[in-house]
Amino acid sequence: MAYFLFCKNKTNSTDLHAIYENSNDRQYYQDRDVYEEVEVNNEDFLKIKRASHILTGRNGSSFTWHSVKINLEGNDHFNDIHYVEDEKEWVSSELDRWIKANPSHAKTPNIQTYKNSVDAFDPSTVSYPTSLTWGEIMENNSIPYFCVQELPRY
Repeated sequence: MAYFLFCKNKTNSTDLHAIYENSNDRQYYQDRDVYEEVEVNNEDFLKIKRASHILTGRNGSSFTWHSVKINLEGNDHFNDIHYVEDEKEWVSSELDRWIKANPSHAKTPNIQTYKNSVDAFDPSTVSYPTSLTWGEIMENNSIPYFCVQELPRY
């Protein structure tokens, strides 16, 4: 099972602090006592990891979602190479910031490997227009990836 950490200050908060894929990764979120930990199924976990949905409501461990799939008509997001280039640049900078702040963390080698893959990724290899999110593009290219909410906090 996977886990979401929510702000504890509000009942059924949708303020998502972090996500982690399994109980082994719990150790990297030591401030769990100030957050509400909710066990979630893999399908819900992937909605956040892939950035294909936004959490709009919650009742305990039941969620309401809004799909943010890229609209090929261009109404919701850009669907061209500029979108993918922007995502690549943003993800790379977030990973770089995390690596610099956590050089000796146990997950740093995995995150560095992902950053290297991001930096080497060629956006021109994606077919445009695309309806894929960054996470889906990574999956389609067999690149193991982390979303920003998944980066360990400790």
